Amino acid sequence: MDRYGGDLTAWLDMLDMSSSLWTKGTLRIWKDADETNYVLFNLNNSIVDGTGYRKLPVTYLSHSGSLFADEQNIRFGYTPSGDAGTSGTSGVAGGTGTSGSSGTSGATTVIGGYLHTETPASSAWSVAHNLNSKYVVVEVIDGADDYMIEPLDILYVDANNLTITFSAAVEGYARIIAGSGTSGTSGAGGGEMIIDWTLDDGAYSGITTTGTAGEMLMFGYLCYLGADGKFYAANSSSSTTMPVAAIAAESMFGDTTGTFLLYGHIRTSLWSGIGWDIGDKIYAWWGANGYPSNEVPDPTFYIPQFIGIATGTDSIFFDSYESSPITSGTSGSSGTSGEGTSGTSGSSGTSGASGESGGYAIGFILMQSDEDCEDVDGKEGFCVPTEMDTMVLVNARATVYAKGVTGTMDIQVRRSRAGSDVDMLLTPITVGDEYTAADSVIDTDNDDIASGDLIFIDIDTIHTTPAKGLSVTLSFEFP
Repeated sequence: MDRYGGDLTAWLDMLDMSSSLWTKGTLRIWKDADETNYVLFNLNNSIVDGTGYRKLPVTYLSHSGSLFADEQNIRFGYTPSGDAGTSGTSGVAGGTGTSGSSGTSGATTVIGGYLHTETPASSAWSVAHNLNSKYVVVEVIDGADDYMIEPLDILYVDANNLTITFSAAVEGYARIIAGSGTSGTSGAGGGEMIIDWTLDDGAYSGITTTGTAGEMLMFGYLCYLGADGKFYAANSSSSTTMPVAAIAAESMFGDTTGTFLLYGHIRTSLWSGIGWDIGDKIYAWWGANGYPSNEVPDPTFYIPQFIGIATGTDSIFFDSYESSPITSGTSGSSGTSGEGTSGTSGSSGTSGASGESGGYAIGFILMQSDEDCEDVDGKEGFCVPTEMDTMVLVNARATVYAKGVTGTMDIQVRRSRAGSDVDMLLTPITVGDEYTAADSVIDTDNDDIASGDLIFIDIDTIHTTPAKGLSVTLSFEFP
C-alpha cells in the first residue's frame, strides 16, 4: 500500500506488461524530500506473485547519495520499455523532447529520445544519440518499418554513444529512448516520466498534448482524432468515430483549445456509476459518446477497442499507444494519436450528437465548474436532427463538479414539439450527496423524439448550498 492506504497491487502487476526482449522497464526509487538521493534498477522479467506481496526481478544500474533510512518516505517512478510486436509498438518513456540536431546518418529527435537511420546495410551500427545517459532502451526496426530486429549485441560506449552489431548486414532504424533523468513529466531532452497513482476527482497525470475540440467535450470523454485535426467524442458504434486517441483532460466547447491525455492515470466521478471493478479491462463504449465501459463490445455490431485498466471505480490507467481496435489482429501502432474521420453528425453550441444506428448521446454543459447551480428552466435547446427521428430516450445522467450540501437537486428533461412542451421523465434525476446520478424514471408515453424537436434541461430544485458545475448526458436508441 502507499502512504494513504491505497492498494498498489494492480499497479505493480502492470509493470511487466511490456513484451520487450531486453528489459521490461526502468524503476527509480528516490527520497521524498531529496530527488538527488536515488537508486535505478532494470526490471528484467515478469512480476512474481508472493503471498501478500510481489517480487520484482531487477538488475542494479546506478545510484546517487546514501541508502534510505528506516521509516523514511520514498517515491517510486517507472519507465516502461516499448513492446515488441509485428507492428512495432513503441515504448513510452519520458515527456516530449524538443527537436534535436541532425546526426551524420540522418537521425531525428523522437518522443523522449532519438531515432537513428542506418543506410546502406551494415553489420555494425555506430549511434551517436547525445542523450547524456547510458541507461537507454534500444529498439531496432527494419528498413521497411514492418518488424523489429533483435541485434546480436549492444555495446554502450559512453553516455552519448553506443554500437549495435548484427549477425549479417541490415539497414533500418534504431529508436533510442532515455531511461533515466530528472523527475518530471516532460523535459527538453526527454527523461523519466513520473505518474501520480493517488488522484483527486477531476485530476490526471501523464503525457498530454494541446488540441482543438471539434465539438463540446466534458472532462473524461474518450476522443478520436477527426480528419480535420480536431478531437471528437468517440463511440464504438461506428468506424467513423473510432479509434480512441486521447481523453479530454478538461471540459471545453467546440473549436476551443484544451488539454488531452495521451498516456497516464485519470480520475473523474463521471465514471463512478458505470460499475467496473479494480483491474477490469476498459473499452470504448457504444451506448454514449465519449464513455468507457468494462463491457467488451460485440464485434458483429461495434468496434471493440481496449484502452486501459481500471485502477478504481472512477479511475483508469489509459494508454493511447495501445489503443487499436481488437479486430485489427496485431498490436497497436505507435504514435500519439490514432487515425480517424469526422463523425457523421453533430451540432455546435451547448450540445451535440454523433454516431449511427446503434444509438446517440447528447450532452449539455449547464454550469461551468466554478458556477453555482440555479433553480431555472433551460433556455438553450438541442434541435433533434433527421438522423435521430423516431428514437426514444433510454437513459439520463447528471454530473456535478462539486457536490451540493443539504437537500437534493432535481433535474427534468423537457421536449418541445411545435410549441407544446412535455416532461420526458416521470421522476426527475435527483442528485443528493453525490457527484453523479442516473436514477430518473422515463415516461414511456413521452420518450420519443422527432426531427425538429427541441430538448431542454430544467433545474427544478437545488441544494441549500448549491452544487457547482453541472453537465447532463441523454442517451437515445431506435425502438
